[in-house]
Amino acid sequence: MLVRAMDDELSATDRAAFDLHLSECDACRGRYHELGVLSVQLEAALNRSADEYNEREQRYVLEQELIRREQMPILTPRSGKVARRVGWSMAIAASLAVSVLFIPHHPSATTSSSAFDLRTAQPSTFEVDGESFFPLPYSNSELPLGTPHIVQMQVPVSSLTDAGLAIEPVSSQAGDPDSAVLADVLLGADGEPLGVHVIDTQ
Repeated sequence: MLVRAMDDELSATDRAAFDLHLSECDACRGRYHELGVLSVQLEAALNRSADEYNEREQRYVLEQELIRREQMPILTPRSGKVARRVGWSMAIAASLAVSVLFIPHHPSATTSSSAFDLRTAQPSTFEVDGESFFPLPYSNSELPLGTPHIVQMQVPVSSLTDAGLAIEPVSSQAGDPDSAVLADVLLGADGEPLGVHVIDTQ
């Protein structure tokens, strides 16, 4: 009955009888007091255990996050392929942002090739719709080309240089890194540029 009274599980009648008995019995009153103290101590111990468990759990999660971050790859010069791909995409996006021509284009047979000299470390070219393209070094030639998608736009000379193409315009803008050239850009099925055909400088 002491435990039931401690847990407040007695009916009103039993509780009244219990309180009357405690007022007359020193032994039961002492045991009831001891049970009360023990209950408080046990509850405090359980709370401490729960707090310590939560602290250990949080510490473990933080340690795992630190380990994960330490194992993340660091961008090095070996990642230049990815950087060039991103740089080329940003160059195209920048060209579109300044309202440069971005329309499907079926190239004509005449180009002003006499206005510049184009040299590249990869002299091999491939043809699409009768037009020769210089392959970009980071394009994936194994992906299916599907229907050729050629867009004509102004491409910054710096982007072509990053792709391994060296342009020497005859005009006075030869040394200007901010100059641009009119080029046909061939897009593959993956949406990435596969090749570039420089038409003229401006």
